[in-house]
Amino acid sequence: SQEAYVGIPEIVLPGMVSLPEMRLMERNNQKGIAKIGLVAYDAKTRVPLGAGGMSLAESDDSNYFLLGVGPYQGGSINKELKEGKKVKGATNIQKIPQSVAFNAPASSPIADPSGALHLASGQEEVKPKPDEKKSAEVSDAPVWAK
Repeated sequence: SQEAYVGIPEIVLPGMVSLPEMRLMERNNQKGIAKIGLVAYDAKTRVPLGAGGMSLAESDDSNYFLLGVGPYQGGSINKELKEGKKVKGATNIQKIPQSVAFNAPASSPIADPSGALHLASGQEEVKPKPDEKKSAEVSDAPVWAK
């Protein structure tokens, strides 16, 4: 989000006197980005069925005011909203994405049956869950709290 204006800022003088803010021209810009990734897997066996990839969408909005008159609007969000309002209820429209192509499934299951967490980036190793019995024996807690 960006805001800029040309004019005089509010000036507070000693006592009860202050000069108001006067904006001759004002500009407001906003930008939004969304990224979505899809992966399909079997919930029981935790075998990946395929990766659908990622989709990226971007919208922007800009408003201009000149001598207090405006807003003069621009950007992609206004066009998208106008097109969306023309659609009647219960109409199935698919614009982004029109189709999702999944890659072929891996030949061997990637999922760990122990239920350990695997990060999609693959940059961190999976740490095994500590056994409750071992952690209780090594605990610093007093005897009455064990």
